[in-house]
Amino acid sequence: MPSQQIRKSDRKWTEAILSAAVLVVIATAASALINPLLGRSMHWNIVAVLMPSLFVLFALLFKKRWV
Repeated sequence: MPSQQIRKSDRKWTEAILSAAVLVVIATAASALINPLLGRSMHWNIVAVLMPSLFVLFALLFKKRWV
C-alpha cells in the first residue's frame, strides 16, 4: 500500500491575516527605503493597487499553508 501524505490543517484566519500584513508592511517599507537610494521615485498609485492585492493573495496562501 502506498503511504498517504497527511495534510496539515489550515491556519486560522487571524494568523494568516497577521502574517500577510507583516509581509506587506515589510515590502512597503523596503520599497520606500530602497527606491530613493537607487535614484528612483516611488509611484504610490502603483503601490496603492499592488499592496492590497498582495495582501489578499498572501492571506490566502498563508491560510491554506501553501507558504
